[in-house]
Amino acid sequence: MRQYYVDGFYPSGEKNAADTMSPTAALLKATLINSATSLTGVDNSKGPVTPIPSNEQGWGRIQLDRSLVFSGGPRKLLVDDHKDGFAPGSTDKVTYKISGVQAGEPLKITLVWTDFPGTPDSPPAAPTVDDPASWSAPQLVNDLDLSIDGPGGTYLGNVFNGGVAATGGTADRRNNVEEILIATPGAGDYTITVAASHIQEGPQDFALVATGAWTNTPSADGGEPPSGTVPDAGSGATGGGGDSGCGCKVAGSTSNRVPGWLALALASLVTAARRRRR
Repeated sequence: MRQYYVDGFYPSGEKNAADTMSPTAALLKATLINSATSLTGVDNSKGPVTPIPSNEQGWGRIQLDRSLVFSGGPRKLLVDDHKDGFAPGSTDKVTYKISGVQAGEPLKITLVWTDFPGTPDSPPAAPTVDDPASWSAPQLVNDLDLSIDGPGGTYLGNVFNGGVAATGGTADRRNNVEEILIATPGAGDYTITVAASHIQEGPQDFALVATGAWTNTPSADGGEPPSGTVPDAGSGATGGGGDSGCGCKVAGSTSNRVPGWLALALASLVTAARRRRR
């Protein structure tokens, strides 16, 4: 997964030395979580597995081809490894505008940030999964909020019902991972927002990963355009877009090229062979 970014597969979906990047831990974590698919079936007690997110399966089973997009595929990938962090006391926000979202693919957005060290807490006396009042108090130092506005209304990070995002609810004040999964998005335009809710120590950076199907090249607003916000992998489109100032190359336009997934696999085998010889 790290090699995908280091070898420059993002944003074109093909290996490109000019696009190499060194992903942060937050970006790698966000990519993993975004790729996960919900498990079904029964648990050890013969009951149905609790849908994501849950204490039974977390965010689900990792399936990297859901988030590592290669040229020629129908899905798109938006990545922002946002290293220009929020300052202490900030109430700023960064927004990402995506137009032409298609209903045929789930729209999934994952936000992760590496929080500053907090204060250890005593274990709760008698915690139960269904009673938040019995849990330990939240220990976040810095708190960010994820939301998305679209044809179906406003969704907040980590507000789920039956394994998919639900409108309403309240912002998460406990976790440094927030996700929104719209299984069947209404066709149209969407605005993703990452907002600084409470920043005690800074600067606080973050990583955002979004996957789905859309027609445009997303743009970012909120000061200087964050790095990596133009994700045209697999789009077959050319040219930059929005505030990104990036020129995106055609993905998968040459039929005799080695597919991206195969190039990545071959590169991994070469690296493993070299290590064995040492």
